[in-house]
Amino acid sequence: MTHFKPTAVSALLCALLSVACTSRVAVRKDLSVAKGASPKVEASVVLLDSVPPAAAEVSRGGDHTAIVGLQPGLSHAVASMLEGTFARASQAAGAESAPAADFLAEYRIVKPDSYREEFQVELREPGEAPRFAKSWPVLETTPMGNKFIGMLSFIPPFYFLMPVSAASKATRTRDALEHDLLKGLSEFSAELRRDVPAYLKNKARALAAEERGDAAASADPSGASAAYLEALAAADPHRKIGRRVLGRFIALTARTGAPAASEAAKESMARGKVLIGRAASPADFRPAVEAMEQAVTAAPGWASGHFNTALAHEGAGDWLAASEHFAAYLALKPGAEDAEEVRRKIVELKVRDEKGDKPGGQ
Repeated sequence: MTHFKPTAVSALLCALLSVACTSRVAVRKDLSVAKGASPKVEASVVLLDSVPPAAAEVSRGGDHTAIVGLQPGLSHAVASMLEGTFARASQAAGAESAPAADFLAEYRIVKPDSYREEFQVELREPGEAPRFAKSWPVLETTPMGNKFIGMLSFIPPFYFLMPVSAASKATRTRDALEHDLLKGLSEFSAELRRDVPAYLKNKARALAAEERGDAAASADPSGASAAYLEALAAADPHRKIGRRVLGRFIALTARTGAPAASEAAKESMARGKVLIGRAASPADFRPAVEAMEQAVTAAPGWASGHFNTALAHEGAGDWLAASEHFAAYLALKPGAEDAEEVRRKIVELKVRDEKGDKPGGQ
């Protein structure tokens, strides 16, 4: 009778374990988001090529599956979502080689903590920070059956199930992965169809009002001031147009004087100060930021308003926004007693933004 030698048994077990532990999940290469019935957004977008981590680990309970075969299926899925959402969509190797477009899109796999991984898709205007973004878990839940079959295959009489277990786990994981990916992309498409047209409409309003303000700046300062206020109300204050219009409004007020803050602006600022006093975490500063941004949007020539809004943004961890409001404070009040201290604070905030510092020492 022939007997297996211990070394042969060990080698067989090692081979089975190797197969079980190195199964790969490869999403379908032609993975696509179903086309929606809604009209496409009248804008252009370029998807920049993105390479996911070489070996991203998905951990759910005792299940560890290496996601190393996501391309080209992942790229195809994101591209299909953009093509179904925007009137004009294309791809490029990088921002430098991308054709002119309203938005640039990027995607990646991020790890917010040691237990989770998420897909992240972002859209930004060229030269700007991301404006539209969505993140969602790579796997919402571990596929049913993975854990049970995996445990069964490690019981001695069932060692032969190891390769079968690995293959079946990989298939179920792939199906769940594709389902979660497409679900998130479909939801993001709906959000973009809703939000991007409103954003582009406000941007067009801001540009038109800015143009009117520029035309009236010399002959009709009050008319120019009203036009700039209209532009600031429509524009995002921390994007290129908003920053540019604020600079022109401040230059105008240096000649004509800033109008007094309205009662509504004062009330919003007072509310923001109360909320700052109650804030115990970076998230608690968000309501204060919203209240104070309303105040300085209504009264952009209010120096102390910008100073207090900067403090709210700093508490929330918005380093760049805080530095911009401190800079506006100095532009409106260049002879302030604390000018040197504020200048140092601006430099500090910019460094914190460059280094990616978390708020509250996180």
